[in-house]
Amino acid sequence: MEIKISGLLRQYAVVFIANLNIITTGMSVAWSSPNLVKLMDPQENPLSRMMTDDEASWMVSTGFLLTPVTNILGGILVDTIGRKYSFLFSCIVKFAMGVLIVCATEVWMLIFARTVMLTTDCFSYIIVPVYASEISSKEQHDALGSFLQIFSTFGAVLTLSVGPYTSYKTFNIILTCIIGVTTVPVLFLPKSPFYSYSKGRIEEAKAVLISLRGSEVVAVQEIEEYKLANIKTEKKDRIKLLTEKEFLKNLAVALMITIGSQVIGTNAILFYLQTIFISTNTNVEPELGSVLVGIIQVVAACCTSACVIRFGRRRVLFWTLGGYFLGMSALGVFFKVIDGGYEIVGFLNFLPLISLIVSVFCVSAGISTLLWPIIAEAFDGSSRAYGVSIALLSCNVLIFLITKYFPLATKTIGPAITYFVFAGMTVLFGILIAMFLPKEKKDDVYILILKRMRLHPSAKSLFKKMVFKIPAALFRQYAAVFVVNLSIFTTGMSMAWPSPVLVKLRSPEETPLSRPMTAEEGSWMVSLGFLGGVIADVVGAVLLDVYGRKKCLIFSSIPKVAMGILCIFATEAWMLILARAIFVTADCFIYLIVPIYSSEIADKNQRGALGSFLQVFSTLGSVVTLSAGPFLSYKTFNIIFTSLTVITALPVMWLPDSPFFSYKKGHIDQSTNALKQLRTSDEIVTREIDDYKISLLKLEETVDKIKLFKNTVFLKSFALGVLLSIGAQAVGFNAVLFYLQTILESTQTYIKPEVSSVVIGVLQFFAAFCTILVSKRFGRRTILLTFLVVYFIGMVGLGTFFKLRESNYAITGFLNYLPLISIILVVLSYSLGIGSLIWLITPELFDSHSRAIGVSISMTTTTFLIFVTTKYFQTMTISLGPSGTYWCFAFLCAVLTILLAVFLPETKDKSFNEIQSALGEKGKEIVN
Repeated sequence: MEIKISGLLRQYAVVFIANLNIITTGMSVAWSSPNLVKLMDPQENPLSRMMTDDEASWMVSTGFLLTPVTNILGGILVDTIGRKYSFLFSCIVKFAMGVLIVCATEVWMLIFARTVMLTTDCFSYIIVPVYASEISSKEQHDALGSFLQIFSTFGAVLTLSVGPYTSYKTFNIILTCIIGVTTVPVLFLPKSPFYSYSKGRIEEAKAVLISLRGSEVVAVQEIEEYKLANIKTEKKDRIKLLTEKEFLKNLAVALMITIGSQVIGTNAILFYLQTIFISTNTNVEPELGSVLVGIIQVVAACCTSACVIRFGRRRVLFWTLGGYFLGMSALGVFFKVIDGGYEIVGFLNFLPLISLIVSVFCVSAGISTLLWPIIAEAFDGSSRAYGVSIALLSCNVLIFLITKYFPLATKTIGPAITYFVFAGMTVLFGILIAMFLPKEKKDDVYILILKRMRLHPSAKSLFKKMVFKIPAALFRQYAAVFVVNLSIFTTGMSMAWPSPVLVKLRSPEETPLSRPMTAEEGSWMVSLGFLGGVIADVVGAVLLDVYGRKKCLIFSSIPKVAMGILCIFATEAWMLILARAIFVTADCFIYLIVPIYSSEIADKNQRGALGSFLQVFSTLGSVVTLSAGPFLSYKTFNIIFTSLTVITALPVMWLPDSPFFSYKKGHIDQSTNALKQLRTSDEIVTREIDDYKISLLKLEETVDKIKLFKNTVFLKSFALGVLLSIGAQAVGFNAVLFYLQTILESTQTYIKPEVSSVVIGVLQFFAAFCTILVSKRFGRRTILLTFLVVYFIGMVGLGTFFKLRESNYAITGFLNYLPLISIILVVLSYSLGIGSLIWLITPELFDSHSRAIGVSISMTTTTFLIFVTTKYFQTMTISLGPSGTYWCFAFLCAVLTILLAVFLPETKDKSFNEIQSALGEKGKEIVN
């Protein structure tokens, strides 16, 4: 059973990684929206001359003109060298064109680079759905097929959010770097099992299938289906395939879907989005409108899978096409009103924005997302690459025609008529879908699969349990912890906020305040919130036990949003200090809530992976801040930051409350029902309910918090929790993180601080992500001690560099890179080790009834020490010198390593009661 869970997770992991590069494809597809405005602006244009309207339309569309050739050759290439290597080839070409776009100085260079890049983007749209459909099992096709549109729209959002606010060169450097970063993981993906089978490597295909399906029975059955697919097309070349009635019928459906998705004007709207907003001449800012529409696009794509499961593809397509029709009609009405000379006031100012939001939401929740799984599933394995390439060939020809002549159409027949035509085509497309798209079968997916599998009844029963019941519970755990950690994403952004912003606040040219901020004010702004966090952690323990984990998390988001708005409009230093103090106080409260909630949602076998989510999301937030912060204005960055705070807070309202909290409050049925949704068997639910009873019996014996401190097991847990909390801050990581850009500037080397911050932020995220994998393989204690040693080496290296500089030693050659290498070691080791594991280990050390107060005191210690280290970090560097400061941190790291090696027990794969028993056996030794 455990194998099956892993198999399902592997499917999601592989398709997730394959779709990472689709983020850059989405960014590329939306590239023209913000960049076209810059290229036609004399002040922002990086080229030797202004780009004409005709050149701009060719730049946007020429790539799609060449894609028919690419799609034909791509279908052959995918079947010849395989899905994986075809994808790698397209990524390398795209990266090269990204470099050319950054360096382009002539119009022809840009047209050439964008043409080749769009061609490779279209090639990616062939490969990824084919690969994903062959990696995923039948019951996962819809969910995993939706990944492409989700990642693509996420990329489009990045372009629409960041593009308008960054220079042409900065945005394209970011795009090219992301292409490079997302290409590397593709190297580690398995080959498509169907491709391996088609090349005669049957054992290799079978091994991959067993890994992905988690059952040899299912793998053998799928191999049999491969055999049937090969027999059907045996000895038939591609020309003869076109004479097959079944293939032609499937091809006709795929062509109807792909052609229809383009003639309704979806890509014309996306590519010229900012230009459309500018042409409306309303009070809505084009840049903000583009950002809002982009965010709506991502939300819609994420909703598709759930809607399809609940209502079916056909219904979702009809409803969303109806909404798209209304949006296009309203947009046409708006431009018709303008043509009639009516004054645009009041509600009419917002009509184009509302129309575009409705249109983009509907098309993203409908045809744009469902297009990929529908056309991939229309063909069997042996004809899939060829069929999909033909379907997308027609799609790309139409993209070229529509994007090339969309500006001409709006000038010739007017924008109103153009949008009315799109609305009319939408109606026609809906009628064709109603007539020709096959209806879905009413049976559940697993029943359809079992009907095809001639298995013994007992084997069918086992298969049904393995495929559906176990993964459903597991994914509910992951989904709940994922959603609760969305708030940690903005908390991570907040924690890294001082690094890029402090530089701006001290600059006379960039500060939004009435005067530049002083060093003393800056240190108070960075640190004061952690002093408030001490109070939040103490009060938070009481609030958690009274109101519950979920309500406290919702409550903590309200001051964050309010203070984010205050940061945007702050004009005085005291306003910013107050806003940041309250904001960070709320962040500290969230850092208290999330690990407790996650540990109570997760079962003991998943606590390692789910507990690591906090550091992953926190570092991802830091990456966003360190990547975008240095390149955006103060106000722009804080608008984006506050918007994300709102968006990530909303999903928490739909989370279940902690089952332990529900049980503690007497809601036993609610607690049991929640556990049944989150655990893989009734036996585990019963055992966990029994653990709750034991914890509550202990609680009755130790209601008095003073008496609790006389309990030797609690004292042992408390001592270790405080040791971890003190150690995590005493080693000085947060001081390094908050002043990262300032530190890099102080090295006075040839490395740009902004670029280094981005590199370090990305490494921090990947390190935290790797912790999920590492914690599954090794014990917590082993990981912790190993990376503390690496952290010690990094701090020693940083201290050595500053000592050499203080001694006026010439900084040349390798020494230029020593501070960057040292900081990378510090960031990687902290994120892989104590930075991730403290949130996991600390809640594990306490039993259920003492967890809130135990974690609260530990977090109180943490936040107080963050205040001390960040407030007086600059004072330390002045008094001891930078070298003395970093060597001091290295010494404290060595002391922490020794203490943890002696006293910390292993907690991996142990229930809370088992951990308490282990602590109890050694409790007397430690207390004595």
